[in-house]
Amino acid sequence: MEGLAQIARGAAAAVTTQPHQPAYPASVALTPSVVPAGIATKDPAGTWEQPTWVRLDFRFTTPHRYAFEFESQRANRRARYKATAHGDLDGDGQLSNFSVQGEVSEGRAPITFPLEMQREIE
Repeated sequence: MEGLAQIARGAAAAVTTQPHQPAYPASVALTPSVVPAGIATKDPAGTWEQPTWVRLDFRFTTPHRYAFEFESQRANRRARYKATAHGDLDGDGQLSNFSVQGEVSEGRAPITFPLEMQREIE
């Protein structure tokens, strides 16, 4: 949940402190590409250097147990994002999913919606 909170802060900052950029950063696939199964994993160098993660100021330098993805879309004068964390804490192949969403309309402050959980205790 801390990771998603950090992504939400980064997304809000991206639209308020970088108005010359188009709304939220572009979508990025699951990072790391495989959900850690049952153990905390340290990512290889460069894992978090994709431009979206850099713009969101999001990375891990220590072992962690989740993989993250960021989906972004823009239509007319509104932009939205959904960030999801996938975890397999006990290594059984069943994933926990936590997500946070946000949106911004032209000329308004960004909104972050409450955290959503699916299979909190997997």
